[in-house]
Amino acid sequence: MTHFKSIDPATGETVWEGAAASVAEVRAATDRARAAFPDWADRLRQDRIEAVKRYPAVLQGVFGRIGLNPADFRAYRGKVDSPPVASAVMIERAMLRD
Repeated sequence: MTHFKSIDPATGETVWEGAAASVAEVRAATDRARAAFPDWADRLRQDRIEAVKRYPAVLQGVFGRIGLNPADFRAYRGKVDSPPVASAVMIERAMLRD
């Protein structure tokens, strides 16, 4: 399994590190996203806005299930290389376990 590590060039600090998703994991996530899109697109604009506003609370729950401290995750904000893809993979893996 490939392991990624991102270093802030200004400080030498490790900003993010983690395992890459497998081809099968990426394919499964992409397939689910494509399958979900038509339903999402058909929803009322206000319903989509409310769902996006609920997203932080959903992340808090996922972080707790996978043992990630949200305060540590917030520390990534403003870094040279933030982990949006990594967070999506972590969430995806947590959802696959449930």
